[in-house]
Amino acid sequence: FGDAPEPGVRVSGVRAGSPAEKAGVVAGDRVVKFAGVEVKTLEDLTFALRGRRSGDRVSVVVVRDGRERQLEATLEERR
Repeated sequence: FGDAPEPGVRVSGVRAGSPAEKAGVVAGDRVVKFAGVEVKTLEDLTFALRGRRSGDRVSVVVVRDGRERQLEATLEERR
């Protein structure tokens, strides 16, 4: 993750086989909404993740090439 001048959390890289990769998130995407929670900072994203469990299916909205894209991710246990 990296800091960006615009709201959201920029993704610097995606681990192969991760829920993010399976959902279609790519490096350079900016996460602006996660599971219905507006994401402006890394703290917002951390808050949105707290109440979630492995197996939960969540909506992830990213900005890529200036356009919002809605993706669906199924969360997994961290390895």
